Amino acid sequence: MKFINRFSLHIHFKQPYLDWYNSIFPAEAFASIEEINQTEKTTYLIPVFDSDDEIDEYLQENFEQFFIDELFSVSMEQENWPKEITWETFNEWFEIDVTPMVVDYGEDELIDEGEGFSDFWEDEEPENESDGSEDDNIDFDSDDKIRHLPKPPQN
Repeated sequence: MKFINRFSLHIHFKQPYLDWYNSIFPAEAFASIEEINQTEKTTYLIPVFDSDDEIDEYLQENFEQFFIDELFSVSMEQENWPKEITWETFNEWFEIDVTPMVVDYGEDELIDEGEGFSDFWEDEEPENESDGSEDDNIDFDSDDKIRHLPKPPQN
């Protein structure tokens, strides 16, 4: 057992998110908030903070990252997203639960296997550059890596 120097942030969905999700996937619609929150769960590891005020400040500074990750995990098509990604909209769509103790019972070493969805936008290579690989002419690499993503929203 190892304690990890992170807090966990859990995102719970509210009715506007459920309505949006069901509009994207009407054939796979969730019947209730309880049902979607039981099956579609996301936990983020965030820095450790000394006070609730510091947590609130962090959330207000970083809510767009969490909002975009949640939207992107359902639809990469930005035209399906809400028109405004604001702190107020975030609080209408999501409830946040922060847990200050994270314990790792795994035996394997922790590894970093990727970046958040919006990190892809920041690291996007210009389309005219090539590394000489044969995959340069396709829109997507394998199932493991997305090549072209929509631009992040500009508020």
